[in-house]
Amino acid sequence: MAAIVPAAFVLRVMNVPLQAGSVTGRHDKTRCALPESMTGLRPPLKWVGGKRWQISHVRPLWENSSGRRLVEPFCGGLAVTLGLLPDRALANDANSHLINFYLWLQKGLKIDIPMKNDRELYYEYRTRFNELLENGNSMSQEAASLFYYLNRTGYNGLCRFNSAGFFNVPFGRYGRISYENDFSKYKKIFKKWRFMDCDVEGVPIEPTDFVYADPPYDVEFTNYAKDGFSWEDQKRTAALLAEHPGPVILVNQATKRIEDLYLYHGYDINFLDGPRRISCDGNREPAREIIATRNIEIERKMQRRSLRTRRQLGVAVMANSLKPMQERFFQFLTEHRVGDIVSMAEISAETGWTPATIKTYISKHYMDPFLSEESAGRYRVLRDGLSISKGELTDAFTQKRPGMLVLADGLELQGQNDRYELVNEIGCGATAHVWSARTARNEKCAVKVIMPREDLLAPERLKNVIARFRRESRHGRELRNDHVVRHLDFGSIKTRPFLVMDLADETLALMLESGPLDLQESLNVMTDCLSGLAYLHGGGHVHRDVKPLNILRFGEKFALGDLGIVRWEDMNKEFTSAGTITRASVQLGSWDYMAPEQRRSPHDVGVKGDVYSLGATWYEMLTGRPPDPAEAGAGEVATIGNPLADRIIQRMLSFRTDARPELDEVAQTVRALRKYESGGN
Repeated sequence: MAAIVPAAFVLRVMNVPLQAGSVTGRHDKTRCALPESMTGLRPPLKWVGGKRWQISHVRPLWENSSGRRLVEPFCGGLAVTLGLLPDRALANDANSHLINFYLWLQKGLKIDIPMKNDRELYYEYRTRFNELLENGNSMSQEAASLFYYLNRTGYNGLCRFNSAGFFNVPFGRYGRISYENDFSKYKKIFKKWRFMDCDVEGVPIEPTDFVYADPPYDVEFTNYAKDGFSWEDQKRTAALLAEHPGPVILVNQATKRIEDLYLYHGYDINFLDGPRRISCDGNREPAREIIATRNIEIERKMQRRSLRTRRQLGVAVMANSLKPMQERFFQFLTEHRVGDIVSMAEISAETGWTPATIKTYISKHYMDPFLSEESAGRYRVLRDGLSISKGELTDAFTQKRPGMLVLADGLELQGQNDRYELVNEIGCGATAHVWSARTARNEKCAVKVIMPREDLLAPERLKNVIARFRRESRHGRELRNDHVVRHLDFGSIKTRPFLVMDLADETLALMLESGPLDLQESLNVMTDCLSGLAYLHGGGHVHRDVKPLNILRFGEKFALGDLGIVRWEDMNKEFTSAGTITRASVQLGSWDYMAPEQRRSPHDVGVKGDVYSLGATWYEMLTGRPPDPAEAGAGEVATIGNPLADRIIQRMLSFRTDARPELDEVAQTVRALRKYESGGN
């Protein structure tokens, strides 16, 4: 992380009110009295630092994006998401007990334990809750019910754990408490919402998502999460969300260093005075807050950034090798962000180029790294302006950059060992497109070409994607096992690397679209997957993304595919822990199949993480759906009717790594089941 630039060096601090009629000043206490129909659904929990009072400010910024998925990386009491009531939402929080409560609400939680505002009962329930944590039952319905009671009855709604991991909030001081037993009204609302409990960097944010982030305040205060939230966490959160191409709202305590940090990363900032309900010194005066935004239009006249300001923000200013009109085009680009739409008339007015000149430059692909044509005379900005250097523009106009890559059937690619003709596209992901192809000898194969999404094209991210891709190719060609997809060749086209693999008949995911497998069919798939995983683990590798989509059928044989996020034995842990190959580029794994420890720290997951993922996949083979994380954590996943299979699957899905079986034990159980199912003794 670069040094923080003093606020005096920054272009502007926007004190524009976020809503007509409101001012930057004292918090309007009447806002909290708005009827529920205007503020969405009331949160079910009391939560320190709740942001229900902000909804009237956030709603105008949300209204033009209401068709997007709303993502809250620090959802806490869920006040904002419940206030806006989006159709689709992703709510994440580091507090797994909080998320367990929401997962049970999603099922229509009904609490059947007696609840009253009684000191003796409170401490009895607190002891029972801690027993559940100690015994590995923290994801149970009972734990969710007790969590609700402790939240409503404990001191100031705090959620605090001691160094041993036990809940230790004292009894509260309320005269009267209204408890709810039936939470069925949340079930319908939560139907299309997703809940996670991982680090902010593990949240799978899509490019079109609307992000509202409310990290813990930048102050010393009682931690609600076990590991707290440090200044380094504040910095990486600001940097991570600054890379998101969609709308972002980031709120925090208005400390000087937070203000400097957010301005450094290009956020527009506003200030509001919010209610301070709890503080370490008893001060309950309004707390000034920052509402920082990116990629959101607030009505204002855009102020132009001066060259002096760009220098002070650390943007590289190279020796001027641009012609005057190119220099003006560079200035024009620096004033825009990813996703802005600009017209040919605007470009012409700013640069002095005629429309004919602009059309010529576009036809020669000079502008490809910066603009893409949306419609006649209208262009979408592909890069944040302040991330563009004059050197890049110079290279573009002198053709020192690679041309745009467009894949089409009939295109030929030269590998190290053979030539390959593309036939048709069969899939695409965040970083690559996969085509069926034929070799010069007319043999079928699959070709995977690196073609990242636009949000991964920034130089520092593209470098990471390519490094990971090359590692996948090198290791994939060294693997020799019938149940791990073979990588046959490697090459590049217009500097974009590609790799060649065996062409599968179909994926397990496609097979499951026709319905669940019977036990015998699932055992055939499991036998091959276990063989492939045993081979990888024997070499010190961890797959990290076992799921139906990555299990491929070749005739009667199944093999593990997509080695893009495998943790290879020779991978430098310092290198990957900073996210240089994986974290900064794409999400590590698929949520429904990820072990709890992988959700929290993807780079440190071990072989037991693959055991969990394989267990989730086996469960889906037999039931037609992946296991619910809350059910898995509580040991309450539905049975499939075979006691031996039920027991081993339940153990594979344990939230405790030491409770999961070794891969060899799973293999032994599968062999026993196959013998039994085939009529053997």
